[in-house]
Amino acid sequence: MAPHVGFGTDLIKDKARKDLLYLLQGVRGKKNLVIEKSLAGPLGIFVKFSTLQDHGVDKVFFLENGNADVSQRNVVFIARGETARHAQSIADHIRRMQRESQTGHEFSVFWVPRRTLVSEKILEEAGVLGDTNIAEFPLYFIPLENDLLSLELDESFGDLYLRKDPTPTFLLARALMLIQQKHGLFPRITGKGDNAKKLADLLARMRQELIAGEDTTESNKLGLTPSNTIESLIVVDREVDYATPLLTQLTYEGLIDEVVGIEHNQADVDSSIVGAAPQPAQGSQKAVGTPTQLRKRKIQLDSSDKLYDQLRDTNFAIVGNLLNKVARRLQTDYDSRHGTKNTAELREFVNKLPGYQAEQQSLKIHTGLAEEILKHTRTDQFSKLLEVQQNIAAGADPSSQHDAIEELIAREAPLSEVLRLLCLESCISGGIKPRELENFKRMILQGYGYQHLLTLDALEKLQLLLSRTSPMASMIPMSGSSVNTGTKTNYTYLRKQLRLIVDEVNEQDPNDIAYVYSGYAPLSVRLVQCILQKQYLASITRGGNANHATGMGGASQGWRGFDEPVKHVRGQTFDEVQKGEDKAVKARALLTSSGEKKMVFVVFLGGITFTEIAALRFIAKKEEGFGGRLSWILDATGEIPFHVTIKGRLNKHSSAIADLDPDDHSYISKSSPEVTRLKVSDMAATMDAQIPQPDDMLMGLQELDSQFAIFESPHLDGNQSTPCVVSNYEEPVMTIEEPAYTIIVDSTGGRVLPKKPHTQMGSRSKSSGTKSTPGGYKQPGRPSKHASDSSMYLRPESARDSLASSMITDHDDNSSALSSVSSKGTSPPASSREPTKSISQNGSRQTYDVRPKVSIPTDIAPSEYARQCIAAAESSRLNPYSLHPEEHALLRSHLSHSQVTNYLNIRNGILRLWTRNPMIGVMRDEAIGCAKDVRWFDVARICHEWLARRGYINYGCLEHIGASRETKKSRPGKRKQRTIAVIGAGMAGLGCARQIEGLVSQFQDSFHAMGEDPPRVIVLEGRDRIGGRVYSRAFTSKSKYPTLNYGSRHTAELGGMIITGFDRGNPLNIIVRGQLALPYHSLRPETTIYDATGRPVDTNRDQYAEKLFNYILDRVSEYKFKVSAHSTVDGDKSLLDTGRDTSAEIPRTTKTISEVEDSSTTLPQSTLNPAVHADEVQMIPVSSDRLTGRPHLEPGVPGVHTAAYKAKEIGWLLKPGVGIESDLDLERAVSSKYATLGTVFDEAIRQYARIVDFTPLDLRLINWHVANLEYSNAITCNKLSLGGWDLDAGNEWEGKHTMVTGGYQQVPRGLLYCPQPLSVRKKSIAKRIVYSHEHTNIPSKIECEDGEAIEADYIVSTIPLGVLKRQEIQFEPPLPEWKMGAIQRVGFGVLNKVILVYKEPFWDQNRDIFGTLRNPANRFSLEQADYFSQRGRFFQWFNCTKTSGLPTLLGLMAGDAAFYTEKTPDDELIAEATKVLTSVFGPSVPTPIEAVVTRWGRDTFSRGSYSYTGPNFRPDDYEVMARPVGNLFFAGEHTCGTHPATVHGAYISGLRAASEVLEAMIGPIDIPQPLILPKDSALKRKAEAIQSPKDPKQARLEAYDIEIWNAIYTKLGDRPWRPANNYANPYRMYSKDKWDEAKRKCEEGRRPGKGKPIPNEVKKMVTKMWKEASGDVKQPYNEMAEAQKKVYADAMAEYNTKAAEWDKEALAFRVEYVKEHPSVPGPDERVDSQSRRDRRAKRIGGYAEDSGSEPEH
Repeated sequence: MAPHVGFGTDLIKDKARKDLLYLLQGVRGKKNLVIEKSLAGPLGIFVKFSTLQDHGVDKVFFLENGNADVSQRNVVFIARGETARHAQSIADHIRRMQRESQTGHEFSVFWVPRRTLVSEKILEEAGVLGDTNIAEFPLYFIPLENDLLSLELDESFGDLYLRKDPTPTFLLARALMLIQQKHGLFPRITGKGDNAKKLADLLARMRQELIAGEDTTESNKLGLTPSNTIESLIVVDREVDYATPLLTQLTYEGLIDEVVGIEHNQADVDSSIVGAAPQPAQGSQKAVGTPTQLRKRKIQLDSSDKLYDQLRDTNFAIVGNLLNKVARRLQTDYDSRHGTKNTAELREFVNKLPGYQAEQQSLKIHTGLAEEILKHTRTDQFSKLLEVQQNIAAGADPSSQHDAIEELIAREAPLSEVLRLLCLESCISGGIKPRELENFKRMILQGYGYQHLLTLDALEKLQLLLSRTSPMASMIPMSGSSVNTGTKTNYTYLRKQLRLIVDEVNEQDPNDIAYVYSGYAPLSVRLVQCILQKQYLASITRGGNANHATGMGGASQGWRGFDEPVKHVRGQTFDEVQKGEDKAVKARALLTSSGEKKMVFVVFLGGITFTEIAALRFIAKKEEGFGGRLSWILDATGEIPFHVTIKGRLNKHSSAIADLDPDDHSYISKSSPEVTRLKVSDMAATMDAQIPQPDDMLMGLQELDSQFAIFESPHLDGNQSTPCVVSNYEEPVMTIEEPAYTIIVDSTGGRVLPKKPHTQMGSRSKSSGTKSTPGGYKQPGRPSKHASDSSMYLRPESARDSLASSMITDHDDNSSALSSVSSKGTSPPASSREPTKSISQNGSRQTYDVRPKVSIPTDIAPSEYARQCIAAAESSRLNPYSLHPEEHALLRSHLSHSQVTNYLNIRNGILRLWTRNPMIGVMRDEAIGCAKDVRWFDVARICHEWLARRGYINYGCLEHIGASRETKKSRPGKRKQRTIAVIGAGMAGLGCARQIEGLVSQFQDSFHAMGEDPPRVIVLEGRDRIGGRVYSRAFTSKSKYPTLNYGSRHTAELGGMIITGFDRGNPLNIIVRGQLALPYHSLRPETTIYDATGRPVDTNRDQYAEKLFNYILDRVSEYKFKVSAHSTVDGDKSLLDTGRDTSAEIPRTTKTISEVEDSSTTLPQSTLNPAVHADEVQMIPVSSDRLTGRPHLEPGVPGVHTAAYKAKEIGWLLKPGVGIESDLDLERAVSSKYATLGTVFDEAIRQYARIVDFTPLDLRLINWHVANLEYSNAITCNKLSLGGWDLDAGNEWEGKHTMVTGGYQQVPRGLLYCPQPLSVRKKSIAKRIVYSHEHTNIPSKIECEDGEAIEADYIVSTIPLGVLKRQEIQFEPPLPEWKMGAIQRVGFGVLNKVILVYKEPFWDQNRDIFGTLRNPANRFSLEQADYFSQRGRFFQWFNCTKTSGLPTLLGLMAGDAAFYTEKTPDDELIAEATKVLTSVFGPSVPTPIEAVVTRWGRDTFSRGSYSYTGPNFRPDDYEVMARPVGNLFFAGEHTCGTHPATVHGAYISGLRAASEVLEAMIGPIDIPQPLILPKDSALKRKAEAIQSPKDPKQARLEAYDIEIWNAIYTKLGDRPWRPANNYANPYRMYSKDKWDEAKRKCEEGRRPGKGKPIPNEVKKMVTKMWKEASGDVKQPYNEMAEAQKKVYADAMAEYNTKAAEWDKEALAFRVEYVKEHPSVPGPDERVDSQSRRDRRAKRIGGYAEDSGSEPEH
């Protein structure tokens, strides 16, 4: 595999030019070009007007001018598709041209960078969409300089921070993703800020979309592996440092921008300053309508101007001297002509003359600009502004500057400058005092006009101008502050910690980036130095001299070493590592020289100033000087002004990427905005491109068209469009052997400024290799953290937090949502030392190089940590308060009942680590760090191993712990390697294969210990595709208006399609949302049911039918199988809810769980006789899920009330003479030999007809719900087991039902390819399986129909049950009778779909589903049997438009109708579907443009849809189906008794089968004896030896802290207690008063033998009474609740006041106590003690950290 291509802006320019010219070539003939003004400058960078003319462009107009003529038949518009006003302007142009022109026109629109639905909708509404040809011009990054790229989005800053529009972030992510696809993944992404984190998350999501997509060409695979030419990506959100752009830029380029303005590398300068533009050479073409003399002259300001390249990044203070030196040199060079002695020397001089003259012209221009700037800087106003800015930045009292600001207002200084000062004070000082802010607002409005109310309001929304009392103005508190919250960057703290103010700055030869502002170092760039120049920054922040720093660089290790300062910068902090396939990474590493320099991309999201670019280039130059990081320079000079304007917004440039270039030799003084440096060869080659020649030029050089105006407009009303300059060189000038460069890219509105090549700063962080960890695991190098003794590698909690929020259901308040609160672990950053391997002690016990509680966060309350742990367990299919039956069986002989709580705390903590970021596997040492005591380390290890084996953690599309190739190669001789064959590439097969590979990699040391290599996994699939019954078939139709994400397919879901909730344990939550980041659509359950006549059914009547249907199911539930519960043990819920362990030590004599259970009297097992358990609490149906057909269940007693009472309660009218005591008698129907759910249900309907008057509509409604139930079971109710039809009741997930946008098949495709492809052999149809039974040793193999035979040591069959039933595959030996019996008893049904695609939707787009009622043959029939065959025919429709991207309806054929579909032609089905839709929507329903019909029963690879419980089903049949036979294992939805007939059930079964295969290979989990070491035993002393000794200094400080607190409590007493919150709720008060009344109501109409109402019944009755209560009844309870709330609020106010006073006194007393009683170090404390080595990693307990004391250095 070839290495990644090196990065260069020439590639971007070439591609952009080719893309544009290709589009223009597609428009035949001459054409006029109408272009958006903001795109004129960017286009001029890579294409010139003459080139456009060569491709048929006649004239160019600005879109905004509205004056495009009709001189050409073809008109091409180029505009940004994201802006609606541009679309409207285009529509207006087209309509005007159509009115004015006598001939037809061909209109083309090229949207930049992408087409949008909104823009095209505007064209459609204007009636011109049909007249236009639409295309995309994918212009993302504009190369402004060799090291500067920009998205050039004018409104991006306002979009991001004022209007909260994420479009710029998305475009930036898309642009970066294109770079990754071409050059490889950014190996590391580090950043700061909320928008920066969103950008990083978008990149991760786009990567997963790319992986999950179908395009797996070699070019796309490049983007799936880390780049070998790029080192990292650094993202800085503009929001983290608003102060820097508010300061006046003091570099030459920055001051040009301040005085005259720079845009697209050009400045419009008065010709009186720089001289008039030279006239075109005689005979040259002149732009139409362009006057020969213009008052304003466009000056090109980029690296093509050699002189400008030298000046741009220098502090303006030295510009004069540099200009003088250039003038003297030019004079000397020009005078050298007098010394020529021969013709050769004269010819040489003549050849140099054009260059001299170009330099002279450049010198003239820059001398004029410098003089103009000098005039500006010498004014009193500029001096006053600069003085105030520098005082505020240096930390002076802001109030002392207010007189100066008021004076500026009085002198009518520009409002933008006044607002700059006020915003600067607000940002740095945490707001302005309210009274003073109001005074300034009043002065501004009175002095500048009241129209600026909107300006002030916008600045407040941007959080730039805030009152100090505003919560948005509060800064992130420093250590010791009594303030607990804050969101603004704390400049006061950072001014010292990062040395933002540098007193000694040499403008001539700068030694620090502070030269760009004459003493102030931009915080944004300091943050970059925290990553790239750790050693240098550490030296200057500790009082050293920057000039004496031995090296500038340091390995890029994220924020390590500056974690604490970075916390005080606004926004999220992240440091993520992107990895690819190990093979591809190592292959490319071999092809890439280790000595190559790499690029570092720095992204400024939200805008960048010239000063910041100059500072970044300074860093790059220093890196090069110290042999550091290498990076590419992109040839693009860009200017990014960043001022606060009167409109109340900052500069249009919203984000920039800076690729730091070490070869940049431009040194800058303290106040310059940006520095760019190009090689002389670059500049000399392009100098004459922009500089016209004077009239007296000796040699007649051809006039270049850099000043040629390509944008013209004919004279209309005396107005004329402004010409725009285009670069004269079509082909970029190449330099020879340039070093690597760093690139600065202004992504959303900024530009790309050139940067010089730079070297690495210090030693680079090497690509981490595979690291071994204790316990037989291998872990690839990852960002990690270790214990304070440098002994452990654990990942930062921030990495785990990064994806937690993405897996939370957004709109379901009742769902279990994982918190995204920070959860920082106590372990310090990782050191370079490898973790030691665990070793054996006493034969079985291991030692661990881990500290207790290292994975438990310290920055959140224990209760919050406990809440997160409990939520994690609930999200992992486990009860947080009880042992799983397998855990019970595993640990019952080792734990006592009281120790279960401690175990559950550990287990839930491990699950929390997993769910917070499932992109990272939970390492064993991380899991052990969840234990609070070293004696529980073995328990934590066993828990982690059990969770990993059983697939509760470390599953899915996860980059698992990879095997070490080096270790494998070093082993001599050929080793045994076993083979595991998985039959079937559906969700079960792929999930199983992926899990086996992950488990094998985690436990590979176990195989090595057995003298084997880890086994290989092969997947055999009979189809020519993967996914099995998850099949998203692509439509042949294409969307006219694409609505799906880029790269998504328009598909029909032929198989599984609904994810039935993400919450409460669905493993697809981890895969879909946490790992693959797939887009999905939440389905709305609201359903309109239409009668056969087409009229909507009355909602109340529908509710009556549904409730009656559920009551009958409730009655039938009495006859369900009574399955005995598994044995388990609960923990202490109160302790688990607070995150505490059992405090008392368990005596040695305490019995284990097994000893207690075995000694107890064993009660006889419960029978299945329903009469015995009539009053037993069960899960009973209360409503129906209309999306899936499954009933919603709640705990209760089935069939409590009589049928008549329930009907009356629902709202039915009883027949005359029928009392509430009338009931159903179903015993005869139940006792029938052929009793099924359907026969008993039909009998219930017949008996109900004697109690209420049914109408045909009522029966149609009831049978619609029956059809919905048949849909969920894929079979008619008449074939469903009476006792087991809802065997999986109670296992449903929570949260909204969803469908994956673009196809559900992306999920199995993700399992196939992520993180590396599985070995799948398609079209391998198995016909014979030879397996080894328990008592045989026959070689196992799989024979395929094509003659191929695959030998395997273990075989996993995921063959669908329908195929097993037909016995089409031969098993040898034959499967045992107990297995075949279950295969025959478990049913396998059929569900079919008819999918129709239309040109336009004609149905309600706000509904995701709607139902239709079907008439029986006799539509007036009241016989239940007559409705059997028709009720499931197109009874429900899904609106799939939002997930397929096309107007699509999906009709279901359930029950008997599903089998009818198998033998009915497509035309008849489509005609019937159209007839049904016509009855609802009228005769205008069109014929579908495409239709797809499924026939799963005829599919030879499935023979049906999914399993159901047949009439002869036994309660344990699903378990029997899952049970292995010898080395033959089984998986598939038909083997998952808790979640049968579901996609997630199939996947869970694959996880189980993988666990069984692993256990068959390496054996069960080994548990040492005893598992927990007693404190009073000799083993305890050995356990203590395992722990690291406590450091003397640490012990002293902890004791000293306790001493201080004791003194504080003695002096001040206890801190005030927080008042208890009674949570006043009117409903609770009402419930308490009405409980007895509700209980009496529940007793009415109760059937004999049903006992007293259970609490859940009473609670439901109270809820019903509350809902039906009038306002007068509720009023007293509401008033009492309000009174209680007021009392609590008053108590809280008093508490806050007293607590604040106590804290203040305690802090003052603590300071005094420390002075009077200092802590003296003991003699046993060494200088290099552990605490000193771990000073940044360890937190000192108690008040020491909060006292504001600075950290040790």
